[in-house]
Amino acid sequence: MSLTPAAWLQTESFVANVDGQDFVFTLTVNPYGEVLEIRNNFLDLPPAAQSLLVGSKTAAIRRKLKQIQSIIPFYVPLATLGYSSGEEWAGIGEKIRLHQQEIPPEELPPFEDLLRDDWVKQLYRLHEKGEKKLLENLSLLIDHKKDNRWVFFRMFNESPCPLAEPVLHCLYPMESDREVRVEIIDGISILKNERSRRFLCKELSRKKNASLYRPLLHGLAGYKHDKIRLQLLKLYQEDRETIVNDYHDYFIRALLPYSGPEVELIMKEALNGPHAYSGLYAFNFFRERGADPDVMAGKLHEQLRRKESAQHVLSALHVLKSLDNEAYLPTSEELVNLFLWNSSAEGSNQLQWQLKEVLRNCVEEIHFTQLEPMLGDPDPEIRIAALDFFEMGQGKEFMQIVKLLEDPDDRVKKRALRNIQEMSHRFRAPQALDPLVRMWEQVGPEFQEDIMSTLASILENAPRKRTLPFLMEHLRHPKPAVRRSIARALAHFQSPEIYPAIQQLLRDNDQYVQEYAQKAMISFQAPERGKEILEDLKALPKDQVLNEFVKLNFADELTKKAVWECFDYVVDLLEADYMDLAATVLARIMKQDYVK
Repeated sequence: MSLTPAAWLQTESFVANVDGQDFVFTLTVNPYGEVLEIRNNFLDLPPAAQSLLVGSKTAAIRRKLKQIQSIIPFYVPLATLGYSSGEEWAGIGEKIRLHQQEIPPEELPPFEDLLRDDWVKQLYRLHEKGEKKLLENLSLLIDHKKDNRWVFFRMFNESPCPLAEPVLHCLYPMESDREVRVEIIDGISILKNERSRRFLCKELSRKKNASLYRPLLHGLAGYKHDKIRLQLLKLYQEDRETIVNDYHDYFIRALLPYSGPEVELIMKEALNGPHAYSGLYAFNFFRERGADPDVMAGKLHEQLRRKESAQHVLSALHVLKSLDNEAYLPTSEELVNLFLWNSSAEGSNQLQWQLKEVLRNCVEEIHFTQLEPMLGDPDPEIRIAALDFFEMGQGKEFMQIVKLLEDPDDRVKKRALRNIQEMSHRFRAPQALDPLVRMWEQVGPEFQEDIMSTLASILENAPRKRTLPFLMEHLRHPKPAVRRSIARALAHFQSPEIYPAIQQLLRDNDQYVQEYAQKAMISFQAPERGKEILEDLKALPKDQVLNEFVKLNFADELTKKAVWECFDYVVDLLEADYMDLAATVLARIMKQDYVK
């Protein structure tokens, strides 16, 4: 390996401000920007002289200057190749390039022969391959601007580059922003090598790093090494409360590859503990090691019956639900009892949601009549829980919810409105229209937006002309949200009397009211326009009908809606299966270049 002739060496200076004081770094570089030597006017002094200059700040300043010194060898070659967003480093890179140009090309060896540092060699190789975007992103990592670093991290997560690893290790101790430190940890973890393992273990052992347990444990989950197992067990012993309360799922996932009595004890606690994902990890841990799933499921059912806390019940239910085996799920009666227990205690909204999700799959087995007394319970919280339960039902249960629109508690009325709106998406519910209109007349303005929105949802599947006078009466309501719901509702009517109302809403001063009114106008005009299109299609030869039908789907919004009024005719004409023809038409519509 050849040495760089002294005449080719270049000296550059860089000033760093640390704690309000300037310190000078003097760099010796070769023509390719490789840093051969770094001197500093403070670090080169004996410790006693350093203390005389800055006193009690000596250790802190020395540490920061050494951190800066460690990153300089990455800055300079990047800047030499033109990848630097910092003005000062870009200037240094320009000087090095000018100096390189003064050397006769025939005398300057290729970078592979002159460079001694493998990292700088890799940098030049990537540059020669045209990986400019990657190197630009690498320079953003070194840049101290936080927004620029996010650009790098997004790129790195999609396509990890080993060249960034030593830079990440240098930047980590220099960074005080926790969010950036988390991204650096995640970046180092992706590389999955021995150096990153040692880094993660070392950082996990620092007691002051509790706020970084999540990314550190997440990173260690990708390894299997006995030193990691020992580190994790030690951490659990020394900081168990923090792990259990805040990072249990991440800890258990990192512990999964290991075995032994201590590990199994922790996993048993996790299986029957209050952490849902930890419980599932533990279940799979034991199943992979030969444990009987039926026995473990039985223990989880015991946990459900104990009802130690809402979180314990939620964890057991989550594990049982995740096993994709209906035989492991609680019976509908057990689920209902858990639902009632969670409603009457200081329960968990998350558990209530999980219970409803499971109950929806066995709604036919639920005896809602047994739960009707809950709807009249003196406690409004119990009535709200009952509303949520009855929302899983059908017509009969729907009417029970409608009755609670007259509940004396505003919270109950609000929940009843929400549930009626949700149920109206599943089936026609015109029986709620008159009670909603009556409710409008009885309650204050704070309910009006919800009432009109619920009316619009019901009218979507069950338009009834008797509601039109009520809608027309409130076209000038002061709240834009109410007028938007009216415009949305009018889109489902074809009565001539709605035309002036739509015209009025098209002139509304609210942009969204106008947009809904435009959709209503298109819906109103579509049938008539459809008749015109149908006549045109009937006049075409049979082999041209399908092409014309597809082309019309790229016309204006009115034509696109109206053309589907003719779909039955196209089906009959072509003697096609309805679904097959629909699939053919939609496939052609998706292919935009079909239309010439």
